[in-house]
Amino acid sequence: MRSHSLFFSAIALVAISFSGCATNSSVAKVKDEARDAHRIAEQALTTAQEANNRSIRTEEMVNRGFRHSMRK
Repeated sequence: MRSHSLFFSAIALVAISFSGCATNSSVAKVKDEARDAHRIAEQALTTAQEANNRSIRTEEMVNRGFRHSMRK
């Protein structure tokens, strides 16, 4: 009786340990999602940098106009 419970305990332990392992397909899926997220983040960074550059140019233009108006 004790050997049967030990055997079933060992089987249960093996089953539990393998159930937590990730499969290759799930790892590949996570990697693909991470690549997509990285690509989206790079696009967002590029857009933010373009907006910042545009803002700097606009500020410079407004400052030139203000300085010009102050000279008159």
